[in-house]
Amino acid sequence: PYDFTENGKAQGFSVEYLQLLAQKLDIKLEFIQKEFNELYKMAVAKKLDVLHTVVNSPPERNKHFNFTKPYKRAASALITRDGETQFKDLTAFSGKKLAVIKSEVAWSYIQEHYTDITLVEVSNNEEALMLVTLNQVDGAVIEFSVANYLIAQYELANTLFAMDEFTECEKLCKTGIATNTKLTHSYYNLLGTTYDEMDQPQKSIEIYTEGISK
Repeated sequence: PYDFTENGKAQGFSVEYLQLLAQKLDIKLEFIQKEFNELYKMAVAKKLDVLHTVVNSPPERNKHFNFTKPYKRAASALITRDGETQFKDLTAFSGKKLAVIKSEVAWSYIQEHYTDITLVEVSNNEEALMLVTLNQVDGAVIEFSVANYLIAQYELANTLFAMDEFTECEKLCKTGIATNTKLTHSYYNLLGTTYDEMDQPQKSIEIYTEGISK
């Protein structure tokens, strides 16, 4: 899980990663906790300075953000109901319904390459999984580690990883710094330098483990 709320506080891999960077930069962070789509709109409207766990795709996002180098590779997974073993890949969902967050890479990719799949827009991954368990959609596309965490968290025994990972919708997670906000160009350069200086594999493992244990 990249970010979630626990006891009213922001938690997760990306939150702790950004906190570590803030310590190195000697700046204070205030986390605003809303759905991603709303946060994205706020950042575009210059009401937020930074968005973490942003994918530098689609291209129009480059108009509104300066992106750091990637700090995490995230592969998507196909989730369906237990027992429905016919769904091995995206082609098996021809004529079927897939729950996807519209702002995710998977939405635009499937819309372009699998026009016979009906995409059902959801606000978050929890909603996508719920639609699967309630038999309202045939499957969902969710980032693998997030799906794994949520299935365990909510004890969704009737779900199945139809395909653990597929590279077509792989995304590189970056931090997006909104253009022309309080964070100046020099801060952006410093943030990028800090990412490069960090021992990324070691730090990622430490932070991810700590986030899961909470």
